[in-house]
Amino acid sequence: MERSTLSKLFAVLLRYPDEDLMAGLSDASEAAETITDEAQRQRCEQVIQYLKNTPLLQAQEAYTAAFDLNPKLCLNLTYHRWGDGKERGEALAAFTRMYLENGYAPATRELPDYLPMVLEMLSLTDPETLPKPVADCLPDIESIAERLRETESPYAGIMAGVADIFTPLYEKRRRAS
Repeated sequence: MERSTLSKLFAVLLRYPDEDLMAGLSDASEAAETITDEAQRQRCEQVIQYLKNTPLLQAQEAYTAAFDLNPKLCLNLTYHRWGDGKERGEALAAFTRMYLENGYAPATRELPDYLPMVLEMLSLTDPETLPKPVADCLPDIESIAERLRETESPYAGIMAGVADIFTPLYEKRRRAS
């Protein structure tokens, strides 16, 4: 259950900061208080405090600079491995199949490999193992987390937290193969 809450909270906190996100920060804060893993709770609280204490326009500029203008930090997971190459189309199709197989219908115009959307789906399905399309991207998630840490981004902890919840699922999947 905690993994589900973390996935949902990470999905929310990794979205572009808009007025809706800012209005929901008290709900996010309440959800963070239920997290028993101290490190994960602190990661969530750090981003929540950052967003609460940063003017909206400044938070939007920082988010855009980190995730939208820096291809090495892009939240579209398949981009890191395949760029805009034709192989990426197959990977995106695999993400779409993953959603359909799990009964999840994304309500967004984002590409299916958009990390907040992946986290949202995982929060609803609470899988025992990491779906293959996501497992294939774990090294990229770890790389994004490291780059965010190096740049001292307020989102560094959240990405490290994503890697932390995915790694045991990845290992379980690998052992089962």
